[in-house]
Amino acid sequence: MGGQSYTHRDLARALGVSETTIKSYRSKFPTFLPVARQGKPVRLHPEALDVCRRIRDHFADGLTINQATERLRTEFKEYPQNRRLSIPHASPCLLYTS
Repeated sequence: MGGQSYTHRDLARALGVSETTIKSYRSKFPTFLPVARQGKPVRLHPEALDVCRRIRDHFADGLTINQATERLRTEFKEYPQNRRLSIPHASPCLLYTS
């Protein structure tokens, strides 16, 4: 699998975890898991395998999300453009109340 992009399923199989677990890693650590291609299925850059492996290991060691983030920063590049907004965009029609 080296050198290619990965789906959530590819990563889950390689690491022996569920696809839901990989999706939760992506949600918790979006700046470390750059998307190679949007669409179905989403594909992640090759370094995602090493990043997910480290996240899995950090959680197995009992680290919190903040502690794991700090450790990941010492090992991997961050992609700030992947940061997700904490508040979803509201539809303009939902902004008006009567």
